[in-house]
Amino acid sequence: LMSTVVSSSQLHIFDGCIKGPVMRVREACRCAVQSVIVWALVSGQAALKETTTPSRIQSLPERAREGLAGKERPGRRCEADLSGHCARSGADDAAVWGFIEQKCDHFARATWTPASKHMRHDMMREEGRVGRTAEGHANAFSCRLQQRYWMYSEMWDRPVGPVLLVVGGMAPIEGAVDGFVMDAAEELSALIVVVEHRFYGASIPQGWNASNGLELLTMQQAVADLAVFRDKFQRQVLAPQGMSQSVWLTVGCGYGGALATWARTKHPQHFAGAWASSPPLLAAVEFPSHDIHDRDTIGDECARTISKLNTMVEMELKSMGPEVPFRLRSLFGALEDISCDDFRLMLHDSISLAVQHGFKRHLCDTLNNATGEDDLVQVFANLTGLLWGKPFGRSCHHHTSCLSSVQKELTSSRSSHWLQCTQLGLFATTPKSEEPLGLRGRSIDASLFMRRCVSAFGRGTKTDPHRPRASFKGPGRQLVVVIARDDPWRHAARVPNLEPDEVIEIDCENCGQCFDMLAPGDKDPEQLKVARDKILKHLRKWIVV
Repeated sequence: LMSTVVSSSQLHIFDGCIKGPVMRVREACRCAVQSVIVWALVSGQAALKETTTPSRIQSLPERAREGLAGKERPGRRCEADLSGHCARSGADDAAVWGFIEQKCDHFARATWTPASKHMRHDMMREEGRVGRTAEGHANAFSCRLQQRYWMYSEMWDRPVGPVLLVVGGMAPIEGAVDGFVMDAAEELSALIVVVEHRFYGASIPQGWNASNGLELLTMQQAVADLAVFRDKFQRQVLAPQGMSQSVWLTVGCGYGGALATWARTKHPQHFAGAWASSPPLLAAVEFPSHDIHDRDTIGDECARTISKLNTMVEMELKSMGPEVPFRLRSLFGALEDISCDDFRLMLHDSISLAVQHGFKRHLCDTLNNATGEDDLVQVFANLTGLLWGKPFGRSCHHHTSCLSSVQKELTSSRSSHWLQCTQLGLFATTPKSEEPLGLRGRSIDASLFMRRCVSAFGRGTKTDPHRPRASFKGPGRQLVVVIARDDPWRHAARVPNLEPDEVIEIDCENCGQCFDMLAPGDKDPEQLKVARDKILKHLRKWIVV
């Protein structure tokens, strides 16, 4: 199949399929077939287009230079959801996926490293390491992982269109991105590539499970992944089709937005610009501004109702000693072994997520309208299930015992917990001396979060948010940061020594985290439309530099 579809000059596309000591033949063949599909999509009509490129500005697609202001985009609108804004789906049908090989450790030397925990015994056996030195030794230099990506090329103008690299955050990537990124790609005639974060989804070294160490899951490794991914994708996928000098822009929401920012500042020669929505750039262990923001955003009446809810929950929790009462577990669908600390955190996560994602109106209306005969706790439990689904109360993220388990496959919750416990920080604690109290109450303090970290990863676990961020210092030029009124993470998006081209503030009611990236709708507030126009203006400017 490879010999009939691909010429010898293009065989390096399959490097990631046939390398690695533990890759089985069947998996290599499957990967190769997928790569053929990727190559076919990338090549597409390349043979029909002129491959010679004059100056960058002259070769840009007309709509990338002039924009599409005022023009109709059929089939790209959708109905508003509960928040009053729009979420659209359907891009996955035209997306294809593949893998790019990455080093497990971009900073390791080619030497034996004692006491490394990143490779299992059976992985070392296949490489012939067992017995050569000590069983616990491993060579981080030779360990590899396959990083998954999705590619969407419907709006791409080969060979001159730019590449929008959408950076995955703390979750698996199970399809192509959608929303306003699609509209931006249409305006710029860009290729969309969505890359999955290491140690999430399918981007985990083969044979890895929760018993392996997570020392190689760091923000520095993730940013290095992006630079290597860009080089390999350009060389293995784009260059064979005459696209050797594509302009790459990074895009991300939340933690993915922070990585997009740091990729631009750390590797400006790789990425021409970054669009970061609500990036948590601040280096801090505690982040009480989150709770203060939530309280101020919902208003006094709703804050008093939530304070009443807290009192009712605390009375029930204390009535059963260290165990969460059966009634509370049943209402929220929590696991039987959930601790009181975990239950408190789960309850307040539901509240803060409602504010963060534009549902404060539904949160407050539902709670404030509860009559004296209603059970306020049950009303809130019903709302939690409506907003986040019944599995919310059973999420591994809200159960320290689940996060501590190493007897099963590595979960996204454990990976995310590790990142926050060791490097990201920004624990949403209650204010220490602020009056009146925040929504979370005195019990949600730094010691609660550290107990969870130590329980999951051991007594030596320490949170150091300063060291990794210090390694990403660089100019803030050709960077746009977007924040919204209701998003508590807006207070972590401004940091000293980083001066973006612009910090775009979306000052509208119920506009929450990453609302600029939602699909445009007919009922969008004017402030949101203006923000998107500004974003596109920056993107168009960067691709012609």
